[in-house]
Amino acid sequence: MGLYDSIKVLLAPHGTTKEEFSFGQKLIAGAGSGALGSFIATPTDLVKIRFQSYSPRHPNPYKNTFAAFYHIIKYENGIFGLYKGALPTITRATVLTGMQLSTYDQSKRLLLRSGYFHDNPTLHIVSSIISGLLTTTIVSPIDIIKTRIMTDNTSTNRLYKSSFDCAYKLLMKEGPEAFLKGWLPNYLRLGPHFLVSLSLAELIRKSLGADSF
Repeated sequence: MGLYDSIKVLLAPHGTTKEEFSFGQKLIAGAGSGALGSFIATPTDLVKIRFQSYSPRHPNPYKNTFAAFYHIIKYENGIFGLYKGALPTITRATVLTGMQLSTYDQSKRLLLRSGYFHDNPTLHIVSSIISGLLTTTIVSPIDIIKTRIMTDNTSTNRLYKSSFDCAYKLLMKEGPEAFLKGWLPNYLRLGPHFLVSLSLAELIRKSLGADSF
């Protein structure tokens, strides 16, 4: 969110107002900031996924978070092992953040032009809900692929060779509906997150004397 405005300004001619930014510029600005943040956080995301994938039938081999980092670096291709699944992870964050911020920003502009809304908390809430619905639907297929690859952590007999291989096998074996598995719990996670984070970001910007998104 901190980089969004800066990237958006870089993409447009000097003096462009908030109303004049195109949806494409907003989408690229959100995607760029999401990609950078995700690249930095991929190793911790990998460890999180590994911990969440274990169950009583498949005990967690790691004593703690630091042991997980050590084990992955030692036995899974060094530092590069921490970036297993980086492509779908970064792709997911790129799409998610790009959609989140651009659809929120665009929704605000369209609702303001309708004349029925003003730049206040009600507008921020409605725009956040719209953004949450659209983003969850777009990002769900990428989320499924990312999770499948990150939990495919055996050194032999791996199920998926790449993100594209994973997508192909999902489509062939489980059908198109497989890409929307978990849509509702995903929205129940992302929806409130968007609602709180975007509204809070607006409040913080206003309190610091900055314009709203």
